[in-house]
Amino acid sequence: MTQFGVPPNGTRDWTAQGCGNSIACSQTDPPFASTEGKTEKGFGGGVSGFMIESVVATIEVKSLLDQAAIDQSVRAASNAKALTPNVTKSFSSGWVPPKILNFVVAYDGPAQMSTAHGWILNSHTSLGIPLPTWTQQTKINTPGTALDGVFLLQKGFIKLDNSPLSLNSGVNPFPGIHVVCDSPTGNLLMLFLNLQEACNNIEGAWLNPVPYVQTVRYPQVRVI
Repeated sequence: MTQFGVPPNGTRDWTAQGCGNSIACSQTDPPFASTEGKTEKGFGGGVSGFMIESVVATIEVKSLLDQAAIDQSVRAASNAKALTPNVTKSFSSGWVPPKILNFVVAYDGPAQMSTAHGWILNSHTSLGIPLPTWTQQTKINTPGTALDGVFLLQKGFIKLDNSPLSLNSGVNPFPGIHVVCDSPTGNLLMLFLNLQEACNNIEGAWLNPVPYVQTVRYPQVRVI
């Protein structure tokens, strides 16, 4: 059974920009990654890389949440979701996130979470990143296209509503893709439950290393 945890020596301002096809780069907040094997690669300067196959989620911590901060996070999350894990799968039980999850936690920001939600919509428009679409039947198998959640301490949270943990799961759920909540408490609990939900599964999957070596030139290779 796969065990998950936060790898050591993580950094703070996570971004996937400038990384290879299947490497997620970290600059301070560690990705939430598998601990079955060591998959961290240090590049120096406080930058580490993790094989995308080992990463479940990223958490970016910000002192202040504003439009510029959301723009950066949406761009990085979109880049992360564009990475393709090279794995072979045989079976799964429980809900397995269809893509890497990307979260933001902020200490300070707007008084109302609707303001932050507007910033997210602005970022998608200005960066040309489409918003996800789904039906009630397909939503838990449809990945987001950028951020999956924004959590503002003592203010509230915004959560993409495409996982089994939903606050919009009544007999007649409201249309929409985001759950927006203004609350002084319970925000980190929701983040923790999102992470727990993403790991509460069993999946028979293993690394396919072939794509990693297809573009590598090894000199003087001989078969004897």
